[in-house]
Amino acid sequence: MGIPVATPADPAFSKLSHQETSRIIDEIEKAYALMGVEWLPVDNIANLLCNELGYEDIPEFEEAMGGPFIELLDTLPDVHTQTDEQGILRFRVEPEPDQKDWVPRTLVINVTDRAQLWNVLLKSPYASVEIPEMEFAIQRNGAKRVDSLYNHIGNAIFELGAHVRTVPLTRDHNDKIVDCIGSLNELLDVPMPWTCCVLDPSGISRFSDMSGVEIEPGIRQFAYDLQEDEEEEEIPGEPAADESAVPSSEENAAE
Repeated sequence: MGIPVATPADPAFSKLSHQETSRIIDEIEKAYALMGVEWLPVDNIANLLCNELGYEDIPEFEEAMGGPFIELLDTLPDVHTQTDEQGILRFRVEPEPDQKDWVPRTLVINVTDRAQLWNVLLKSPYASVEIPEMEFAIQRNGAKRVDSLYNHIGNAIFELGAHVRTVPLTRDHNDKIVDCIGSLNELLDVPMPWTCCVLDPSGISRFSDMSGVEIEPGIRQFAYDLQEDEEEEEIPGEPAADESAVPSSEENAAE
């Protein structure tokens, strides 16, 4: 029940498929925050990260990313690049807005082709991802995650598998989670259209390619969530579900 492995044969093969690339993204944001300059030179930061992360040279660094540093930057939804008057390529990281400036919204993408799964999603620390056809949710967990949609779902599969292996469950509960894992794996092959909804009260979340993404103001409500809320109200004193568990639609949720 590990994370599904993609291969270069997949359309629009994502450069964010490797854990090392996720580490590089974290270091980009740390370097940008430390520099205190709005636009940073791409080549200089590439050399800085290459040395700090322990790579022998730029070619080895680019091999870990799956391509040139600038291509990785262009993949990230919150990074902007430009060439200045001296012909130097620079980038900036879009800052997170203050809470008073938040604009709640729901991003909706109708997945009909496997290539869409390589669209990179910046999921803010405050956002959840819902697949209504499965009544499944990837809950908010207080951490920003930048990855392809494929890998967001693949990580949910991994977390659910770890939950089954490490948490004592009833046979019925265990079987339901295993069935959920199987259904999620099937979704990655896109045998039929399905919907991905990103619910974000901050409005920070976005895809690298927003074409074909419907933006709804506010947070979409789902009938199954409303039903669960009504059931919880009927049970006074019932403890609230821990986000780190496997709740949402009972067992169909993951971090």
